[in-house]
Amino acid sequence: MSTRIREARPFAEAATPSAKPGKGRILVRLVDAGRGSSGVYPAETLQAAAEARVFPAGTLMFIDHPTESDEWERPERSVRDLAAVLIEDARFDAGTQALVAEADVYSAWRQPIADMAGDIGVSIRALAEAEQGEWEGAPALIITKLTEGLSVDFVTYAGRGGKVLEVLESRATARAVRRGVAEATANDRREQLSDAVRSAYGSRDANTWAWVRDFDEALVWFEVETPDGMATWQQSYTPAENDMSVQLTGERIEVRPTTTYVPVNPAGQSTTTQESEEDTMPQIEEARLRQLEEDAGRVTTLTTERDTAVTRAEVAEKALAAIENRGKLRPVVTKVIGESEAIPVTLRDQLVASVVEGFDGTTTEAQATEAATAALKAKETEVAAIAEMLGAGSVRGLGGSTTTGDVPSQADVDEAAARAFGHTIKEA
Repeated sequence: MSTRIREARPFAEAATPSAKPGKGRILVRLVDAGRGSSGVYPAETLQAAAEARVFPAGTLMFIDHPTESDEWERPERSVRDLAAVLIEDARFDAGTQALVAEADVYSAWRQPIADMAGDIGVSIRALAEAEQGEWEGAPALIITKLTEGLSVDFVTYAGRGGKVLEVLESRATARAVRRGVAEATANDRREQLSDAVRSAYGSRDANTWAWVRDFDEALVWFEVETPDGMATWQQSYTPAENDMSVQLTGERIEVRPTTTYVPVNPAGQSTTTQESEEDTMPQIEEARLRQLEEDAGRVTTLTTERDTAVTRAEVAEKALAAIENRGKLRPVVTKVIGESEAIPVTLRDQLVASVVEGFDGTTTEAQATEAATAALKAKETEVAAIAEMLGAGSVRGLGGSTTTGDVPSQADVDEAAARAFGHTIKEA
């Protein structure tokens, strides 16, 4: 038996880098318990995967999953797409019911990953064992064992809860270091607060979006949009060491934005007329106005992306439910059609496939039986008509001739019927 092999040389023998590339540290959630695109992941399956080191330190992380042509033409993946590597075995986090691990990002991808951390996710590629079962009262494919982790890839839409949890060295920090300053600028602070708010209250999986509205030296005001509505919140924060990042502190408080009215004339003058809101609104700086306009644009984009993702998820769930239900109802249809001896075996199989193909995720067993019975009756009528046309069951050869006519056998009728429906029966 031939065995495919490969000959490779160590990188150090092929080329010597002029300088060791820098890396950035990130914390990622590989997958959490619940229903995913491939099946349902029970918490015990993920815990067993952690104990078996299915995703060990050294597991590679690429940009995007490979396409079908990539799987065929370059199964080993491309160095150009290699972005990071796990630096610890994936461990089971009981609090979030998920597999998590820290990873080092290669220098070429360090800044892009940091910039995109809040808007992208991660998705595992693995070999697994699965079986049909039930989840939350509905039929489902249950992932019973993860046997081998192939890679953990950065993707635009995460599978089963995968995401970049934390960029351990923030992009604002990197910019401040490059400037050679110890204190972040106002724009850096806004980004630090945006990261903190999004990490604490945003969740793509839960269709929850959070963004900063305003802030001062001690408080941040932010919006949180959920499927149930939108609210404005206030929370205190504390800069971390060297003022390079922030940490939200205390409890968040729901607030309502208000307008404050102030006198137009200085104190001590005779005229103290209260002006209208339009006259007394503080002027917004141009930079602040641009920031607000940009924020509004991002909200529209995020809302569109959210709606698109929800639609795709609903379509995928309906397709998966239909496939699972067809597999469940196929034995019911086969039993009904298999009891008929009036049509050939090949036509029975074809008829079973035709009936099952019309089912969706809501088809019941009673509906499947009714559909199979109706289809069988129609097919038996067609076969009987063909048999009658060929003379099955009729006496031939009587009258003026003394020659006895050939009466077609059941096998002849079956073969003729099969040919009429595009099949030829061949016997060994």
